[in-house]
Amino acid sequence: MTGLTKPAYNLEECLDKSLQAFKTLKTTYLDGDTTYKRSVIGSIFPEKRYFDGKAYRTTQMNEAA
Repeated sequence: MTGLTKPAYNLEECLDKSLQAFKTLKTTYLDGDTTYKRSVIGSIFPEKRYFDGKAYRTTQMNEAA
């Protein structure tokens, strides 16, 4: 016995759900309300976004995205 316990989640199931979410991201984003859209953008660009008067800028993109 190794003393390790079984994880409380199924990694394969988590990966499947994540991939499905990425596949449908465009549709769910376009159909989502403002709060949902802000959440998606915040997940992709975790750093603060700046508006320079012409365009939005961010310092870094989430590496996983």
